[in-house]
Amino acid sequence: MPVRKIPKNYRNVTGRAASVKAEGTAAFESTLERDFITLLEFSCQVKSFEVQPVTINWIDDKGLARRYTPDVLVHYSTTDMLPELVEVKYRQDLERYWIDLKPRLKAGIRFARTQGWRFKIISELEIRTPLLNNARFLLPFLRNEPPARS
Repeated sequence: MPVRKIPKNYRNVTGRAASVKAEGTAAFESTLERDFITLLEFSCQVKSFEVQPVTINWIDDKGLARRYTPDVLVHYSTTDMLPELVEVKYRQDLERYWIDLKPRLKAGIRFARTQGWRFKIISELEIRTPLLNNARFLLPFLRNEPPARS
């Protein structure tokens, strides 16, 4: 269940995606997060996922208490794949805000390790691929069962 509610925002696209794999609401704060949720929904390797799953408390280099809420926790169908705590960011934002993002992302890595998870940063380079186009096309067919024969 989400630990943070995604507020309406007039600068970014926000909303909820239809999902059978989401634990709780599959809310998103950007079209990139929405597209990532589409890939999770389409993947046969993904058993379930949680949006805004945990808030991580950490101390910055000035001794100030900080909070960070990663975007998604992905649970896989097979036991050989560890759950992944994922931050979804545009490549341009990673480059532009790296100095500010780096400490919180490091806190995410440390937290994920304590839970036995992996931490991963995913950008549009991994999300906006031909697979996304295929998933968008095929998902409606996967959700609808064929009519029963009489």
